[in-house]
Amino acid sequence: DYYTNYAELSSDPLRPLINYCTQGVYMPGSIYKPVVAIGGLASGVIDADTLIDCQQIYQTGTSYNPRCLGLHGPINVQYALMVSCNYFFYETGTRQGIDNIVKYSEQLGLGVESGIELSEATGHVSSPEYYESAREGQTDSTWTYGNVLQSAIGQLDNAYTPLQMANYTATLANNGTRMRSHLVKSIESYNLEETISTVEPEVLNQVEASADDFEQVPTIPSPSRRRPVRHRLREARWTRPSSPMPRRTTRKSRWRLWWKTATAASAVRRLRGLSLTNILALTKKIFSSRALCKRLDSVPLDFFIAGKGKVCFV
Repeated sequence: DYYTNYAELSSDPLRPLINYCTQGVYMPGSIYKPVVAIGGLASGVIDADTLIDCQQIYQTGTSYNPRCLGLHGPINVQYALMVSCNYFFYETGTRQGIDNIVKYSEQLGLGVESGIELSEATGHVSSPEYYESAREGQTDSTWTYGNVLQSAIGQLDNAYTPLQMANYTATLANNGTRMRSHLVKSIESYNLEETISTVEPEVLNQVEASADDFEQVPTIPSPSRRRPVRHRLREARWTRPSSPMPRRTTRKSRWRLWWKTATAASAVRRLRGLSLTNILALTKKIFSSRALCKRLDSVPLDFFIAGKGKVCFV
């Protein structure tokens, strides 16, 4: 097809000849939020214990007041990432400013070349410079405060390749050490008897953030992280007596419920062998008691049921 129908393929609006991994550019959305988290932690505008009170509607003092998809109350950065709270990142983005967001986006490998041995698109970080150049001559070409809020949750002009997003995730997991992407491991002679050259791992840059900052943005919970995370989440979510229980804990249509148990091990023993239907029925019965719900701030939180069909252990 490539040789016989090249003209047709090259004019196809779906662009089948494009390598979308390295040349397709897409808006990241909420997977961009760790950039803002790392930027805020490294610059000192937030820390592990900073609580931001999500009131769902973010008041800007203008006609533009963006919303969060949930009403999360006071939460810290780890819980904000877990529930993808827009409000938390509106505020964190505002505190650190767009220049700092751009700085950490590029250090994490977004909007810059990955170094792969193929031609690649670099994408673009949402910034005042790009915004104004892309809209030159239009009536809405002036950067505004609302653009910072949209940029902070991975929208507006943020657009990157799948390869950049994969490398960005690897950089987070690697505590800020960004490696060059490559396909070639080595070049062998024609008869495969001699290695002509070998590609060695190459560090492109180190993100200007501490290991403690990256500890607040875990990619995969490790056993050493589970206990601190659990206690930080409990502190962030339930220690204010005046904070109401979130409505979703009693809502029949959403099974995202915190559970009281002595330890995670006993939770596994109690649930093993039960079907999800029985687990949910038992949970509904327990949480029908508002008195029990009010006492949850004084007990350890070992696991929670998140979404339909998932039992997640913390």
